[in-house]
Amino acid sequence: MQCQANTTEATSRLMGAKIALMDDGGNFVDVADGAQLSPLSSLLWELDLLYDADGYCRLRPELVIEVSYQGLYVDRKRPVLAYTPGHYEQIGSTTSVALRPYLVRPGEDKRVDSWDLRLDQMSHLVNRVHRIRDLVEGPRLAELPLPEQARGLEAQRSSR
Repeated sequence: MQCQANTTEATSRLMGAKIALMDDGGNFVDVADGAQLSPLSSLLWELDLLYDADGYCRLRPELVIEVSYQGLYVDRKRPVLAYTPGHYEQIGSTTSVALRPYLVRPGEDKRVDSWDLRLDQMSHLVNRVHRIRDLVEGPRLAELPLPEQARGLEAQRSSR
């Protein structure tokens, strides 16, 4: 889902798009920067510019795209955006994925809704990355037992 696009003053062309998925509340979570759109892309004819702010053209969230990516980064702080007709507002941030996209094509069988654009469709990839990381590095601190739990587990083991 494309929600923003970066422009340059020199060319005034769309150079790269931000991509967002939706959380359970229907807000957009920015998951990628830099999805390249050619100035000749037919996708450009479908974009509806709302306004320009902070170097980005804000677009109406009506176009769904499919993205192939060459990098998946987990546990990244990403902005959460609420959309009201004609305006985006950053309402916070969340820990999520970040993608490094390289190929964009229309998602013709998808709609802009919290099911087709659900953020949790990435969860199987994130879980796989976590399992691999745990095998290599050991469990993350959040998964280690608290000291009192560890003492209780140690007492249970020694009583066996």
